[in-house]
Amino acid sequence: MEYLQLVTSAAQQKDYQRRVPDVNVPTELICSWEDWMPVEEGAQEFAPPVYSAEECEAIERYGRSWEAIVAATPEEMPSLEEFIGMPEWERLKQAAEDALSAFQRRGVFEET
Repeated sequence: MEYLQLVTSAAQQKDYQRRVPDVNVPTELICSWEDWMPVEEGAQEFAPPVYSAEECEAIERYGRSWEAIVAATPEEMPSLEEFIGMPEWERLKQAAEDALSAFQRRGVFEET
């Protein structure tokens, strides 16, 4: 959920950029998905009961959108300010919002 929340929020992305100025945040947004969800495997390893069927579908939809967006973005990503103005940023943001809505139904697990 944290990854999806970051992708949906320009304010969080700008804060991240301020806190870590040497990092290209658009690159982080793209590459971090592979850290959380191995693209080759998708949600297969996270099937119910870890994720609900709806959450698995949301992951797969986001993954397909992510792949299309990755194909449409330049290899050398622009600055965050430039990326936020690009249609690819808006598509990524919308795909993350859609996926996040599935996860928000259950909410965040509390650590014990």
